[in-house]
Amino acid sequence: MTSPSIPRRPPPKDASIDEDKGQYELAAREYQIAINQLSDTEPIIYQLLGAAYEKTGKNKEAVVAYENYLRLAPNGSLAPAVRSILEQLREQPPNETKEHG
Repeated sequence: MTSPSIPRRPPPKDASIDEDKGQYELAAREYQIAINQLSDTEPIIYQLLGAAYEKTGKNKEAVVAYENYLRLAPNGSLAPAVRSILEQLREQPPNETKEHG
């Protein structure tokens, strides 16, 4: 008896390559594609997405991504750092972006 084959999607593009090149908006799009393909089960992708959004100054989107990381991995290894980042982002005025250097 053979099991029905499940159509496999191609793996998401390695968004970290885009980040290494400073292409954070492209990386964020790739992380979002990965989240959609993996059915919302990999918390690390939300952390990476949050970081990419933060680097492009999209702090509202970063907060949402980091909150999703904590929803999926409240006791994850990155949870304390993510909570700290969230605190900092929430303290910033809405249009202020964090400097990255």
